[in-house]
Amino acid sequence: MIRTDSGMLPRLGRLPFALAACFSLAATMLTTFPTVSPDVVSELGLSYAQAGAIGAAYMLGYGLFQLPASFLGIRLGSGRVLFGATVLMSAVALLPCFVASFFGWLISRLVMGIAGAAVLPLGIHLLTQAMSGPRLLKGLGVFLSGWGIGMTLAMLGAAPLLHAFGWRAVLMMSTALGVIVIAILRWALPAELRGRDAAAANPPNLGELVRRLGRNHALNMMGVVNAAGTTILICVPAWLPLYLTGTFGASAAETSASLSPIGIGVAVGAWAGGALTIPLGWRRVVVASLIASSLLVAFIPLQSSSSLIVATAILIGWVVMLIPAPIQSLFPFVMPKEWAALAAGYYNTLGFIGAFSAFLVFGYLVDWFSSFTVGWLLLASIPVVGILAALLLPVPGRIHSKPSLK
Repeated sequence: MIRTDSGMLPRLGRLPFALAACFSLAATMLTTFPTVSPDVVSELGLSYAQAGAIGAAYMLGYGLFQLPASFLGIRLGSGRVLFGATVLMSAVALLPCFVASFFGWLISRLVMGIAGAAVLPLGIHLLTQAMSGPRLLKGLGVFLSGWGIGMTLAMLGAAPLLHAFGWRAVLMMSTALGVIVIAILRWALPAELRGRDAAAANPPNLGELVRRLGRNHALNMMGVVNAAGTTILICVPAWLPLYLTGTFGASAAETSASLSPIGIGVAVGAWAGGALTIPLGWRRVVVASLIASSLLVAFIPLQSSSSLIVATAILIGWVVMLIPAPIQSLFPFVMPKEWAALAAGYYNTLGFIGAFSAFLVFGYLVDWFSSFTVGWLLLASIPVVGILAALLLPVPGRIHSKPSLK
């Protein structure tokens, strides 16, 4: 069992906050290219399709390496693999500083995605081993709020650096943040960094895993919900800098600073989703979130004011992040507890394959039609699939109510 009690953090312990810092770094790395993309596209003469491919490269690596990262975590130790992935993610962020080309960016983003793939499944694995019930919901909320914190840091910190020194300084900032997170992980995960997980003594059989995942209707529906939410959460803030710069003539630094509150909304939404699930049930929270996000995304191309579009994007970040804690807290009910990392890896693979596909298609559509409107309409239609999956998910809606956990 993982100990998380601490004199400084008696309620939840160090673990959720250290994992939140790690997730914050992953979000910072994801947000880096969208933040600097107007300057990079201009300097390197990239098309929107090429910009989309660079952004999608991170998601491809992140999505495809969820399960491999989960296997490594179980075999070698979740904390140990998480620590190594954080080091790799921080180091490779600097590659475009030395290889300033389309392929340099492509390779950097792909490797960062591969390293970042360890964060979510291994973070969930550590939390589900240490916590349960309402405490797990709150721990997941803290952990997932790191995503919003990272987005805020990336956008707010990037704006002055981008204006004064250019996009290379932004990449250096990302690596510096990585060094800080590495130190936090060493402080918070000493036991996990020293040994392997208990599940390593009885490692899962790959054939059995494939059968279980393929036949697990609940887990597959959870993955579809994740694909819808992840696509919206990533594609909206990632494409807005290029949209606002091209449509309204704002500078990249101004756009980055204006969009930074999206991260605050993401952080608040992650916590609120876990808190609202206890009184309302996970299904109501998820369906309401997806309906609201669909309507808000469809609202973007109808606006003629950049400030209103930014406000809409902030609200989108808030409502989409109501989803992760309720959905991810279902893992103990759909898979054996010791397989939490593998279930999370598979779940997130589905999520990022969806986001990767939508991100790539978005850029091609913009080039093809010479208009961002078709891209926004594509994104607005995606939550409908997630709503259907949530309604068909065969898990009771009140499993997290307090009376059932006494």
